[in-house]
Amino acid sequence: MKTFVLVAISTLFPLFAVSQDADSLLALLDSSQDATPLLPEEMSITKRWLWRENGLMRKTGIFPLTTEDRQRELRLRRKMLKTHQVAGYVTSALMLGTAIAGQKSYDGEWSGNIHKGVELAMATSYTITGALSLLSPPPLLVEGRKLSNIKVHRILAYVHGTGMIANGLFGEKMLQNGRRDLHRVVGYTTAGALWGAMIVMKF
Repeated sequence: MKTFVLVAISTLFPLFAVSQDADSLLALLDSSQDATPLLPEEMSITKRWLWRENGLMRKTGIFPLTTEDRQRELRLRRKMLKTHQVAGYVTSALMLGTAIAGQKSYDGEWSGNIHKGVELAMATSYTITGALSLLSPPPLLVEGRKLSNIKVHRILAYVHGTGMIANGLFGEKMLQNGRRDLHRVVGYTTAGALWGAMIVMKF
């Protein structure tokens, strides 16, 4: 189970950054149906597999590539990303709980099993949160190269994702080798990056 969660996290964490405003995209699609391509030129590997012209969603007929169905996709995208945001709050709360339980365990006040249990719940929530972004339909347009809150969000996603993987893979070894301080620093850095990624999307 732990290996599955780690693999899922390593796959999903770069995609936490996808949280563009689907309402504005729907408006753009409505106002410029003839001039605007139905799909962005650049998509992630997973989105291409699901949503490109010959993607799984097209082949199964669930979402044909038409203007009307792209509007339906963008409405679905908006719902998925709103759920992604809520799930992000849950994950951040569980990460805070993990930090508290870890500190209590470090001080000898709580059992280490409590920390492990909260940590597993947090990792599961993190994976679900990422999946909501990973599986969502692509936006109508892709952001340019200019630095934006979405790009900062993405950079922080790489930081907290790397921290999750590092502590997941090497956390036990750090503790066994007397590197508790390193384990704690990685944990706090991971939490800070996750909270920062959430805060930056509010501006």
